[in-house]
Amino acid sequence: MKDYYNLFIEYSNQLCSKDDYVNKQKVKVHNIAMKNLIQIQREIANDIKNGAVVLIKLLEYDNEKVRLNAASQCLQIGIQQEKAIEVLRKIERNSTDKLCQFDAQMILKDIH
Repeated sequence: MKDYYNLFIEYSNQLCSKDDYVNKQKVKVHNIAMKNLIQIQREIANDIKNGAVVLIKLLEYDNEKVRLNAASQCLQIGIQQEKAIEVLRKIERNSTDKLCQFDAQMILKDIH
């Protein structure tokens, strides 16, 4: 089995922050990471038992991009929904990264 935990973290950390979009190389890395992250999310969704364990740990990770992506994935596959919403609300209220705040807002808006 792949090391989904560390791969999820690695790819989430490669996603652009608001100021990174002016750098073409960072955007290229972002796009590749996003493609890889989507593939991992599909694999996790197909292995809910093991995937849930990974996502639950990732909801507690110290990096908010990782928590944001994990919370979104939890909502998509229907696990730990209350915890995922709590994580998203904290990011929406407390993040210093306006892009993460906006992403959290949009995800929360979609579930209400």
